[in-house]
Amino acid sequence: MSTTGWVLLWVALVVGALVFYALIGLHLFRKAQNVFAQAQESTEIFDAYAQALEGIEENAFDTPPALLAGEEEKARWRDARRLNRARRGQRKFLRRKATLRRWDDVLVHPPRV
Repeated sequence: MSTTGWVLLWVALVVGALVFYALIGLHLFRKAQNVFAQAQESTEIFDAYAQALEGIEENAFDTPPALLAGEEEKARWRDARRLNRARRGQRKFLRRKATLRRWDDVLVHPPRV
């Protein structure tokens, strides 16, 4: 191959590489534009979300009534909880007693066929 042939081959290879890199660059540029557009959109959404949260936070952190209650009211709440626990314990005892009675009826005195 002559020198002109080698030069033309190298020119074709360089031009082909430049076209290849240009196409890759164009593809990456378009992908980057899409990424930045999505980032802008998500920033707008998060800004709207932050504004909505500010309105919620103003109303959400009121002082709970238990912190402002007096000793008499807290004592009434403690008594009510104690009474509820006792009632639950009594219901639990009665349920277990009824269950054991049913088991005794089935296991000790099986029905006759």
